[in-house]
Amino acid sequence: MADYDEQDPENDTPVIRQLREKLEEQGKQLKADAGARRELAFIKAGVDTSSKQGQYFLKAYEGDLSDIEALKTEAGELGLLGAGAPTVAPETQPPASEPTGSVVRTEVAGPGAEAPGGEDNVPVEQRAKEAFDAAMNQGATFEDAAATWFNVKAASKLKELGVAPHPS
Repeated sequence: MADYDEQDPENDTPVIRQLREKLEEQGKQLKADAGARRELAFIKAGVDTSSKQGQYFLKAYEGDLSDIEALKTEAGELGLLGAGAPTVAPETQPPASEPTGSVVRTEVAGPGAEAPGGEDNVPVEQRAKEAFDAAMNQGATFEDAAATWFNVKAASKLKELGVAPHPS
């Protein structure tokens, strides 16, 4: 029997080499996607991931990332919630003075974008989720739909801070 080791990359055919490279590339992409999803969960929970403490918490947290409330609770106990993050349960918060849904949609989507059903005082989280769902229903990729979600949130925050959005 020959000294052939199928695990040895030197024995690879060009096709096998190409498949190994593709697999390695996809592994890197999966790691990047997992990191982005992890950071998105922290942002949804209101953790300021740009601060040094937020970055440490992002790396060290071992809980379930789909349980945003648990993440929010632990971050709150450590004093890591960003300035705009809720510190009480959403049901007990007073209504925020946010721009109307049609104003934000017009800023993000451009002229002619109207709020569905004519609802003007929809919370920003709901508007962002609706925009995400609408993008997914229109066949957008997850990344593009997530960007739409982020744009709604960012436009709302910019409006709240009195900063004009950057023209596209």
